[in-house]
Amino acid sequence: MRRSIAMTAALLLAVSATADGAPKETVLAWYRVAADAPHAQEYHGAAYVWTGAATIDLVIDVPPAPGHVLELQWGSKNDDRSAVATINGKQVRVRGGGYDGFRPLRVAIPDGMTGERYEVRLSAGPGKAGFISAARLIATGTSAAAPKADPKAAAHRITLKTDGPVAPAPPAVFAEMRLLWDREPPPPSRWVKAIM
Repeated sequence: MRRSIAMTAALLLAVSATADGAPKETVLAWYRVAADAPHAQEYHGAAYVWTGAATIDLVIDVPPAPGHVLELQWGSKNDDRSAVATINGKQVRVRGGGYDGFRPLRVAIPDGMTGERYEVRLSAGPGKAGFISAARLIATGTSAAAPKADPKAAAHRITLKTDGPVAPAPPAVFAEMRLLWDREPPPPSRWVKAIM
């Protein structure tokens, strides 16, 4: 009995030391896709941009430093999605999925980044193209204070631009028919059920 109590106490002490020694993280910059952004679509109540329709350019106004990680709110429709991230000229493959909705997906930033900021281009990868609803730059292993900014703001130190064809608006031809075309179809008639 005493031995199990001693082992439990040692285990609790080890867990608390791990929790206290856990690496700290600071969010340095963020961007959430707005519903009215070019190429924006919506899934599970979140606006997103799909790399299959547009290339996503993120300019992150933070100087590169060791310990930085790019975190994407990565979308999946119970499938596997991929993209290619080009970060300051170096390519990184991005892949994730197997759930329905959005989850954080961390992208390691290649070593040796230099410059005044990060320039990230997300484009379609092999297989099904990825889609994102938000991006964050995180500093790991640092005790730096969080940036003085409104955390409810849609963006802080990240700008997003998209490049690609925008879907054309539906033609105005047969505008009077749109009421008929856009409504729910009627239930099958009785004679169709009788044939089946």
